[in-house]
Amino acid sequence: MLVAKLLARELAEAGAAFVFGIPGKESLRFCAELAEVGITFVGARHETQAVMMADGYWRATGRIGVALVAQGAGLSNAIGGMACAARARSGVVVVTGDLLKADAATGPSSEALMELKGINTRVACESVFVDYVRPASGEAAHAEIRAALTRARAGRTVALAFPSDIFSAEAVEQQELPAYDAQAEAAAPSPDDVEMIAELLTSGFTARRPLVIAGKGAVRSGAIPAIRRFAEATGALLATSLPARSSFAGDPFNVGVCGTLSTSVGSGLIARADCVIAFGASLNPFTTYGQSVFAKDAQIVHVDINEAALGKYLVPAMGVVGDAGLTAEALTTAVLSRGGRREGYRSAEIAAQLAEFDPAAEFTDQSTDEFIDPRTLMVELDRVLPSARTLVVDAGLHLHNACSFLQVERPEDFIFPVDSLAIGLGMGAAVGAAFARVRDLTVLEVGDGGLMMALGDLDTAIRHRLPIVVVVSNDEAWGAEAQHLNLLGESDDFVRLPTPSLAELAVAMGAEGYTIRSRGDIEVVADRLREPLSGPIVLDCRVHPDIQPESFEFDYAGVFAK
Repeated sequence: MLVAKLLARELAEAGAAFVFGIPGKESLRFCAELAEVGITFVGARHETQAVMMADGYWRATGRIGVALVAQGAGLSNAIGGMACAARARSGVVVVTGDLLKADAATGPSSEALMELKGINTRVACESVFVDYVRPASGEAAHAEIRAALTRARAGRTVALAFPSDIFSAEAVEQQELPAYDAQAEAAAPSPDDVEMIAELLTSGFTARRPLVIAGKGAVRSGAIPAIRRFAEATGALLATSLPARSSFAGDPFNVGVCGTLSTSVGSGLIARADCVIAFGASLNPFTTYGQSVFAKDAQIVHVDINEAALGKYLVPAMGVVGDAGLTAEALTTAVLSRGGRREGYRSAEIAAQLAEFDPAAEFTDQSTDEFIDPRTLMVELDRVLPSARTLVVDAGLHLHNACSFLQVERPEDFIFPVDSLAIGLGMGAAVGAAFARVRDLTVLEVGDGGLMMALGDLDTAIRHRLPIVVVVSNDEAWGAEAQHLNLLGESDDFVRLPTPSLAELAVAMGAEGYTIRSRGDIEVVADRLREPLSGPIVLDCRVHPDIQPESFEFDYAGVFAK
């Protein structure tokens, strides 16, 4: 059996359903093997978008995502997507070639070839924190493929880089390799840590206004139900980091996102908490608003499976290493054993405050005949789009309004590929998510700059007739840079970029396109959305270019500028 066939078989056994990418001559034989094992190859237009398709598929399903890129120049193009996937700890395998043959790891000819092709595969992968696996022979390939895919299934981004003579080499099958379904036992918290937190919550200090924050780690570990029970037992209000938004949707004591995108009612309640227990959330500056979101004397407890995450951004009063779900369950038991449920921060008055909050009442509509207010746009789109949706939000100034006003029903319905802070990666992620959930609607919210970067893979969505609504917040500018220049009192002319009609461009490519300048234009789209989609729809939303999100100065002039 050739290594190419063995790799295809191993991918199928590891749960891969799709391979997204652009092949090179070294991987053509591998591509030919995919159909034989039931894997669909999806041809992309750009390598970074192919990696983001794999990333979006992983984020939507928790199943391994696979991208294929050519060696050298193809890998160079893929680096942006690989950086995002690696920082998000996405379970993605990037299959590529290595410029060096297996028997030529060094030497003048190899160095000359790398200089010609322009990249050293190992250095490129490791520079963006991607695991690098290079099968050195047909004899070693099976074990190394299995090891790479096992890492990916555990949430690592891995480059599986084959020397040019290995794909077509004969493989030696290994009979005693670890199975893919082997599960590592979740780490329980220390009993002493559990007792200390229970003491903090029930006696001595006695937290009267506790707050629980769930992060992406808690969502991925399936800990949300256990965290909710813990909050009920302690009388804690519930909040999330942005990537974990909607974890507690429908709960009467859910204050929403904590940090720069907190609502006015939420931020007021968060600031009064006297004890904060965070599960699987990094507590980065966006979640803590630069550590200013909490009261100065609030006791911070940080629970994370990864010890290195404790104190990375904010030094807690107490750091606990443990699985979020197991820790929440142990804490609930310990608290209840000390006298039963507590009212804590859960009063009828606070429940009423949260129930009565209307985000649309937080601003005054500044739409004109030419431009729609971006906040009004998102409020109205949230109303007309089906509530059962997968929402993908690209990086950029526009994300503030999209994340504030476009809702999702479950945390797994929100895909936020901004981990490398690069714009333009949302298109690939949306395509991958749409393949994962082809019967549901995927909504991509993106800026005009990000869409123009990724326009080629709008074609991928069109070719495969994917049900994607592409909402383009089009301010005809690099919006964040324009606002930053305005803060500095400088001219923003050089970051204002006239944009062609994106609706007409979409139609020319084979999609549907609509221009949005008013509420009336949104009603036309609402009528269209009552019918099934047979492919992408692009909404070219001409948003008011001078409306600045409330958290802009902190996020862009503060964190991003450093």
